[in-house]
Amino acid sequence: MRSPFLPRRAVLSLVVSLTLVGGGLAVSFAADPTAGCSFTDPAGDSAVPGQDGSGDKDLDLLTVGYTTNATSLLLSAKLAALTGSGPDLFPGDDFEFDFTVNKKVFQVGSTRIGDPTGLAGSQVSPYVDVDGSDVTPTSAKASYDTKASLVEVSVGTADLDKLAGVPMSGASLSALGAISWAYTGGPERQADAAKPAAPVTWTYGASSCGGGAAPAPSGSAGTPTATASASATASPSATATPSSTASASSSASASSSAAPSGSASPGTGGATDGPVAGCVDITDPKGDASPNATNPGAPTPNDPDLDILAVNFKTEPQTIKGFLKIDKLGTAPQFGNGHRFDFMFTAGTKTVEVYGGQPDAAAAGANSALVAAGQSAPAAGGARIGGTYNAAIKTGAVFDVKNSRVILSVDRATLEKALGAPLPDGTIVKATSAHSRNYTPTAGSVLADTAQATKVEEQVYTVGDNRCFAAAPAGAAGTPGMTVSAPARVQTSDRAAVALTLTDSSGKPISSGAVTARIGAGSVSKAVTDASGHAAFAVAVVDAAGSRTLLVSYAGDASGAGAAQIRRPIVVVAEVSKIAYRSSGTTALHTFTITLTDDDAPSRHPYAGALVTFGFSGKTVQVRTDQAGRASVQAKPGAHIDVRYAGRSGYVRPATARTVVS
Repeated sequence: MRSPFLPRRAVLSLVVSLTLVGGGLAVSFAADPTAGCSFTDPAGDSAVPGQDGSGDKDLDLLTVGYTTNATSLLLSAKLAALTGSGPDLFPGDDFEFDFTVNKKVFQVGSTRIGDPTGLAGSQVSPYVDVDGSDVTPTSAKASYDTKASLVEVSVGTADLDKLAGVPMSGASLSALGAISWAYTGGPERQADAAKPAAPVTWTYGASSCGGGAAPAPSGSAGTPTATASASATASPSATATPSSTASASSSASASSSAAPSGSASPGTGGATDGPVAGCVDITDPKGDASPNATNPGAPTPNDPDLDILAVNFKTEPQTIKGFLKIDKLGTAPQFGNGHRFDFMFTAGTKTVEVYGGQPDAAAAGANSALVAAGQSAPAAGGARIGGTYNAAIKTGAVFDVKNSRVILSVDRATLEKALGAPLPDGTIVKATSAHSRNYTPTAGSVLADTAQATKVEEQVYTVGDNRCFAAAPAGAAGTPGMTVSAPARVQTSDRAAVALTLTDSSGKPISSGAVTARIGAGSVSKAVTDASGHAAFAVAVVDAAGSRTLLVSYAGDASGAGAAQIRRPIVVVAEVSKIAYRSSGTTALHTFTITLTDDDAPSRHPYAGALVTFGFSGKTVQVRTDQAGRASVQAKPGAHIDVRYAGRSGYVRPATARTVVS
């Protein structure tokens, strides 16, 4: 049976002896972390959420470099410090480098379990993942220079050519980034993340980001001497592109479970990147969070710290996020031993739960013992599929006290791998909801609040829909900022309510701006912004069910300067059909009448000329509805009658009814 104390790269292939020379390993490094394409990360920002590991220098990324020699890709991470025994408070570490080439996501790194005595050596395992699958070639090597505080991972160019499906020489690498992880004896937890200040590409072999001359090869002489070859049985680990560092503060404290995106930085779903005001996916009443943590016989009063008011979902290239607006988020609830929040949805037939928590010392201690015994999941965060905890799914949590908001995220690649199915943009997930709980001293949790739409058809989210986050930032002079609010799902034949706010480069409203909106093949709706820069549309929906595009445009000023567009995926669904019925008459045959309409409120629109099938008394009768959507048959009182409308594929859903003629 696999040891529960091995890290996510399950099999460590080589024990590297820590022969210390002047405080460092006796190794020769090929790469300079400032050579090639490099970027820096602030010092002192490493933190392990849910653990006492803030400021661990062994995990603090300072400089990350991508370069090559004559035979290999060389990935380097300069750390604030690197000891032979690993992090101060954890048994091991993992340094991961990420990039995308030829539309394939690479995750290259090395896991190390240190020896606290510094005598026996460290267990080191380099790895290479491509699109979530372990493909580690024998050329993968890792070196740790404690004197220079440098970690280097190298992979042969010939192997990368095969894995990428294109020659690496001259290829463009994007989505560069690095993550340090703390191995805790259980699930690994993100400590630090570094990426370029702005997205960059690097030409393989170039001397700088974006291009440049290829560096002089260092050849075999520069190959690290203290290396670890990858084991063929290393366990797979799905990809995750790192996000900005999740720095804890008094206003936004981070908590994650191996979190690729538990970030509090603008633009990544952090503390300052919330949804547009007034745009909500799920609303929930205020004052209904009543946990039962301390007395099973009587619920506790409403706790604002656990009271969910609104929920928004957001899709990013690597993550799906849930933004939970809390009435008054604090560091802990009034009762119990810490709070816990989640969002849930059903993908196919599998229920996904993404959660994050902040247990106090008592609950955390009890939970740690249960986790070690294999009897519980980590209290600080994680994910479940069908109610079963899955340690391979990477999640993140940010507790933004200042904005009274909890932001939960799940890595799409590891989630898709756990589900056994992709979740591309346009996928509709169902049964969406969010919950708050508070922890007990035994590390169990008690439900406090549930946020979920009342109607089943509204309990959905379309992956890729960022309607509540779509804002084009103001740019150079004359470039507008445009914010659009629109539903994620619309019914064909209806009109969708779309709103827009337009501002100039200084943030002032643009009035009298000519704006338009269109969904799919529908007609263009036109409007002019008012003094506040606002405009509203009722956009016609004419397409059959499926994924369509909402296009909102601003024509610019009189000269056309400053023109802008926002494109957003929107799901068109078929119209819902409703059947109402009544019986009348006093003779041997009664008149049974149905009325066929859509479900639009407040006025339901009748279906005229629709063919309706009645089944009763051993016979079948078909009748077309009149202009009011009515159709009638004569039947005996007490007869069981079935009514069926077949609908129209892609446009109108079928409907059925069964009753007894009265």
